[in-house]
Amino acid sequence: MTEPRMKFPRFICEVDKVTECYHCYKAGDKFEFKDFTHPPEHFCGGAYHQLFPVMYAWTFGAQFPFMDKEGWVRTTCPDGGKLVFKTKAVWEEEK
Repeated sequence: MTEPRMKFPRFICEVDKVTECYHCYKAGDKFEFKDFTHPPEHFCGGAYHQLFPVMYAWTFGAQFPFMDKEGWVRTTCPDGGKLVFKTKAVWEEEK
C-alpha cells in the first residue's frame, strides 16, 4: 500500500506593476503554477528564483506578516525592481 501524497497548493502569480521587462510582461499578465516545482513553460527564470522561496515556504505552512488582506504577497524581479509580481497560494478544497 502506498502512502498518500502530500497535497500542495497551486499558485496564481500576476504582474502588478512594470516599468520595463525583458520578457515583455505587462501589468495584469497572469501565470499559474501547478506547485512550487513547476513554473509555467517559458516563465522568466530570474522571476522564478525570486518567487520560489515564497512558494516553497507557503507549501509547508508559512505565514507572512507582509501578506495583504486578500492573501497576496508582492515580490520584485531581480532586475532592480522594474517588475513587481503579486502571488497567492490556492489550496484546493477536499472533495
